[in-house]
Amino acid sequence: TGISENTTDGVSSKQIEPTEMTGSAANSATVYEGEHTLVVSDQKAGLAVVTSMVALSKSGWVAVHEETEEGGMGNILGARRFSEGKYFGAAIDLLRGAEGGNTYYVVLHGDDGDGIFDFEKEKPVADSGGNLIMETFIALP
Repeated sequence: TGISENTTDGVSSKQIEPTEMTGSAANSATVYEGEHTLVVSDQKAGLAVVTSMVALSKSGWVAVHEETEEGGMGNILGARRFSEGKYFGAAIDLLRGAEGGNTYYVVLHGDDGDGIFDFEKEKPVADSGGNLIMETFIALP
């Protein structure tokens, strides 16, 4: 299960399956050395999440997770692959829209380079201090 990214005649398409991050999948993380930053602000609910900034020293997937009833990371609603570099105002398309009043997690996941997002292989990424590289935001009505 995951996201595959295909480009045909200059048109990019993605196939995404929602996934649940629980147990060991939610608690294990890949450590990325270097500087990696995600910035996202509260924003209007909709079918895409717009990041303020994504800065990566190494390619990775940025995934949007909904929050569980227990307050942790839940289903992945969408993901986008970013190469090394800085991006401002980049959108991440969602399978289903963010709902007003709910909290969402924007999380950096590893990238194995095959162009397909697989949450079981491409784990959330932690910094050298062991903290997940992530931000939260609230979808506004």
